[in-house]
Amino acid sequence: MKTPVKFLFLVVCITMIAGCQKDQDFFQEEIPAQLKGAYLKVYPSTATDLLTKAEEDWFNINDAIQNATPGETVQLAKGLFYLHKSIVCWDFNGTLKGSGMDETTIQTAPGMVFDRSACPDLKWPPLHAGHSMLCFPHQANSEERTVTVCNLKIVIDEPCDIYYRKKTKPVPEENNTLMAINVYYEDLNAIDGVLDLTLSRKIDLNVLFKNLVITGEMDDQYLLGGYSIRKGLAAFGNSTGNFEAKNVRIKNAKWGIESDMFCGESSTVNIKNCVAENCLESVYSFLVPNYVIINNTFKDISGAAIKLYTNNPVLNFTMPENGVSVLKNNVIEVNSPKDAIETGKMKNVQAYNNAISGNCLSGIAVRFDGDNWSIKNNNLCNAVVSNPEGATILLDNSTNCEVLNNANQVVGGSSATDPTNLIGSGKDCK
Repeated sequence: MKTPVKFLFLVVCITMIAGCQKDQDFFQEEIPAQLKGAYLKVYPSTATDLLTKAEEDWFNINDAIQNATPGETVQLAKGLFYLHKSIVCWDFNGTLKGSGMDETTIQTAPGMVFDRSACPDLKWPPLHAGHSMLCFPHQANSEERTVTVCNLKIVIDEPCDIYYRKKTKPVPEENNTLMAINVYYEDLNAIDGVLDLTLSRKIDLNVLFKNLVITGEMDDQYLLGGYSIRKGLAAFGNSTGNFEAKNVRIKNAKWGIESDMFCGESSTVNIKNCVAENCLESVYSFLVPNYVIINNTFKDISGAAIKLYTNNPVLNFTMPENGVSVLKNNVIEVNSPKDAIETGKMKNVQAYNNAISGNCLSGIAVRFDGDNWSIKNNNLCNAVVSNPEGATILLDNSTNCEVLNNANQVVGGSSATDPTNLIGSGKDCK
């Protein structure tokens, strides 16, 4: 059985230690000092027997991750790794890095039912489960932590063993699909099982997904819609830190990217240069004060392509004051009964230069006490809407919004004539 090779090296300059491989790192950003450290190198097993290879690959990756000290990088070599069961590492504070999006692949072991039983259920909300291929749960703590996964491909093309979602329902839902990666705080916002609307038990957790390919498959054997991937990338914070997904490609996942409860005063969900294809929803997020979602392509989406809630539409959690959120330069192709961009309780938002096409309820919907939106220069020419008003832009219970210079601009909704809203002229489709 192969074992990881551990070697320490002295960081000479930042160009030599980029947290993700330089030729694959689309975004050249300085790595925080606490993340500069040793590497743990892991090579794929060369065993020809599939079960033996899966066991060795699991052992080698798991051993390296479990033994990584804060700030270390677990470096996966080029090649194919098989996993037959989940890797679960509590309180991981470091980087899992492949050798390139097209060089390092982690895949469910062929012909084997994936064992996800080691993954703990989320304590809250009870409707969800935390079962994933790579699972990074965190306990209550007072330190800053950063979990980075970058420069690799994940393929999920086998079902996992049966588990149940929505356990509080009279008839829980059977499921046999996985999240690819899940990073989360186990307590979230419940205290002794009671919902905490103050979000008082925060931790300082940052999550960065970068230069990744997440690929599933469609087949009737997968419960809840035929997707082999339930969520591509997931993070549940109750955190004062930030979430980022950059240069990520996701295909055949029911939910592409879900990032919830990054709810500090300056916390931001930042999603840039990502592609999601054949998803129910490509981006879903709630309880976040600030969003930056730009330069993404979401196509063949059967629900809302971008679904954001700064606060819960029904309950009101104690959230910090919003900064400015930006939804810009996104290309969205949907065939859905939902809004292409669906939002709730969001303030101070710039929605510029998005191109939306396909069948949808509306192109852009500002709902549930939206305030101070600027919606300009969006291309809605190829959006075929199904709401009774024929509105490509809906303002429902929303005020202080400026809407102008959008192609195929038709404004509707309960607040379309509110005097605080400034509705300017649209422009013709070319």
